[in-house]
This record gives sequence, structure tokens and C-alpha cells, in this order.
Amino acid sequence: MHLMIKINTKLSDHEIVQLAALASVSIGAAYPQYLKHSPGGEFILGYVEPNEQKIQEGVRRLAQVILI
Repeated sequence: MHLMIKINTKLSDHEIVQLAALASVSIGAAYPQYLKHSPGGEFILGYVEPNEQKIQEGVRRLAQVILI
């Protein structure tokens, strides 16, 4: 199962993916999924077992590194 999110920030997609990795959050930029121009700032989060607590923890860690 995957979740697609939009993040409004001045950071590049590459920077967000790198910062997420530092926070142990695995996300991928969505731009490779587009046939034409990507709007940017869109990311794919994959998770096997939809566990609300794990999702909330991942979002919290991601927010901590991109909102600095």
C-alpha cells in the first residue's frame, strides 16, 4: 500500500528525501512517475502494514526535519 503526499516547502524534492532518510523515514519523490512535467513537492510513502501509530510517528519525524 502506498500513500502520496504533497509538501509545500522551499526545499527541493532531493533535499526532502535526504532529510527524511536522516530521520529514518523512507519516502520517494513522485516526479519519476509522471510522463510529462511534475509539479514537484509530491512524495510517495510506502507501508506494508497500515498501523496508525507508525504512520503518525513517521509523519512527526519527517515534520521535525523539514520544518527547521
